[in-house]
Amino acid sequence: MDNLLFTVNALVPTFVIVILGYLLKRWGLFTGEFLNVANKFCFRVALPCLLFKNISQYGIQGFLKGPYIIFVVISIVLIAVLLTLLIPKIVSDRRKCGTMVQGIFRSNYIILGLPIVINMFGEEHLGSASAVVPISIIVFNFLAVAVLSYFSHDKDVNVFSWNMVKKIMTNPLIIATLIGVVYEMLPVKLPNVLYKPISDMAAIATPLA
Repeated sequence: MDNLLFTVNALVPTFVIVILGYLLKRWGLFTGEFLNVANKFCFRVALPCLLFKNISQYGIQGFLKGPYIIFVVISIVLIAVLLTLLIPKIVSDRRKCGTMVQGIFRSNYIILGLPIVINMFGEEHLGSASAVVPISIIVFNFLAVAVLSYFSHDKDVNVFSWNMVKKIMTNPLIIATLIGVVYEMLPVKLPNVLYKPISDMAAIATPLA
C-alpha cells in the first residue's frame, strides 16, 4: 500500500495539470492562438529557464557518471528499434510507420519527466535529470531522421547533414543546458535581481506547457 501511495503521489499531480489544461481548452478559456503563442514561449523562454535553473542550482555531478549517459542513450535507441520492428506488424503503410515510430519514442521528458523526478526523488536530483536533455534531444533527432528514412526507402537522406547539426546546436533547450553547465562551474554567480526573474520563468514552465 505504501508503494501504491508513493506512486500515486508522484504521478497524479502532473496528470491533474494535464487534465485541467484539456478542460480549460474545451471550455473555451484557451484559444488556438493563445496555445500557439504559449507553446513558442515555453520552448524558447520558460523551458530553457527551467533547465538553466535546475542545472545551475543543483549541479550535474550524477550525470557525469559514464553508466548514466550510456543507460540514457541505450534506452532511447532500444525503444526506437523495438518500435521499428513492432509497428509494421500493426500498420501496413510504411510511411505512416515512420511517423508513428518517431512520434512514440520522442518523449515529453521535460514537461512530464522532471515533475515526476521532483515528486519521486526530490529537487536535489533535478540537476542530473535536466542534464539528460541535450543528450536525449541529439539522439531523438538523429533517430527520427534514420527511422523516417528507413521506412520511406529514401537513400538520399543524410542523418549527419549540416541542417541537422544546425537544428541541434540552435535548439534553445540545448543552449540553456550548456549555459547552465558553464554557469554552475563559474565561481561568480548572478545577483538575485537577475537570477530571480529566471527562477520565476522556470516556475511557470511545466504548468503552462
